[in-house]
Amino acid sequence: MTAIPWITFEDKIVINNEATSTLNSVMRPMNALSILGPARMGKKGQGDASEEHDVKVATPALLVSNVVILHLICGAGPTKTTVLNTLKKFMVAAEYVSENVDHYKNLFGHLHIILRDCPNSEEECYNIIFDKEETADLNKSKRKAAEERNEIRQSIGSSFKTSRVWTLPKLDIDSEIKAPERHREIALENTKYMDKVGEMRQYMAGQLESPNSLGGQTLAGPILTSFVSAIKETLESDAPQLNPKSIMRTILEQKINGLETETLEEAKKLFNESEKSFPIVEGECDVILSKIEKDSEVYFQKQVENCLNVADVSKDFDLSNFHAQLSNFKSTARANNLVALKKERDQEIKQMRTARADINADLEADLVGLNYSQRSNQEQLQFSCQNLERKYERQWETRSQSWKYTTNDLDAFMIDIRSRTKQFIRSKLVRIEEHKKKLKAEEDNRKLQEQMAIERKERARMERERLRLIEEARRAEAQRQEELRLLKIE
Repeated sequence: MTAIPWITFEDKIVINNEATSTLNSVMRPMNALSILGPARMGKKGQGDASEEHDVKVATPALLVSNVVILHLICGAGPTKTTVLNTLKKFMVAAEYVSENVDHYKNLFGHLHIILRDCPNSEEECYNIIFDKEETADLNKSKRKAAEERNEIRQSIGSSFKTSRVWTLPKLDIDSEIKAPERHREIALENTKYMDKVGEMRQYMAGQLESPNSLGGQTLAGPILTSFVSAIKETLESDAPQLNPKSIMRTILEQKINGLETETLEEAKKLFNESEKSFPIVEGECDVILSKIEKDSEVYFQKQVENCLNVADVSKDFDLSNFHAQLSNFKSTARANNLVALKKERDQEIKQMRTARADINADLEADLVGLNYSQRSNQEQLQFSCQNLERKYERQWETRSQSWKYTTNDLDAFMIDIRSRTKQFIRSKLVRIEEHKKKLKAEEDNRKLQEQMAIERKERARMERERLRLIEEARRAEAQRQEELRLLKIE
């Protein structure tokens, strides 16, 4: 049992925030029981009761309640005029509702009229209140009054699911006892009175087993408070026209929009939070983002079901905007990851190029400064280059440990280093061969020069010998001529 979350004052409807807060926490399907009675408050509490005021007070209670109790005190037994005039206000409330031609049919819940201190039996009271009156033999004024009462009876039969009259015996309470607590003690001591209360409670409990519905939707605390807020302005108008089904759809749409906004904001936070770990590889990113999307959809559906008790909200409401927004958040996050990936790749490529340039320069310097002699052979050069390869391979691995996107370039660069050292070996071997050829040519030329020098010396010796012989022959001839001259002189 709960209270309608509003109060009235000076014909103005004021929301009871405390009751609203309590009801908003009741998420499970619920039902309502309302106890109504003759108006005790008029304008400004001075007892000037207004029928219109009473009707507006009763309308929300009638619309949301499984069980409606009309509590009347009738020590002398019920009078059909008094009871039906009170029920007539319920029918005016029914006229506020405009849905379709059959809008009176079972519009309200189960009606229970409790007549306290009543000496009559329940059957007698029911007949007095609900039996149709014969009007044929009545005069004009009485016939009109009887016809009006019959119309009220007919409307009650159509508007309420069921109707029943209960009577409670009068308690023996001294007129001097004013305290309500003492009245309760006396009631509890009266077995007949408490048996009837127990019977009523059990009977009504059966009617309260199934959750109530409002405008075709299962009733829950948030639905009830939203409905009250939605019809407040309508009931304050001079000619209220309520359409519970239309009102409830508007309420559900507002609730769903609120839940949608709340869920999308939370989902956006989760997507933004995931971006703190960007960049990550695309496959892993899709898994993370898809999980956020799926969890948000499940959360939204669950929140709608819990708050509105709607099993499959997608059947009656368009949720395409929710899914489109969620998909847009996911696409934005994926795009941001791709941007972060590209930025990281570009940074890594820049680092790789710098590392390659540094290693290439160092390698070139090492190759230029590599110690080798003109007599080095291929095995010696290859051994020295292999040492350089291992040196720069370790450097390359150290500098590339944190790289993720250029792994293919790592091996390619080492292949390039090995290729350069092989090329270096080939070039050095060519130079060694050229140097050997030069040395051989120089050796051959030296030998040739030496041979030519020997030959020149030999020719000079032979020339000197020839000249000596010539000189000796000349001298011998001169001596012979001298001897001949001397012979002649003799």
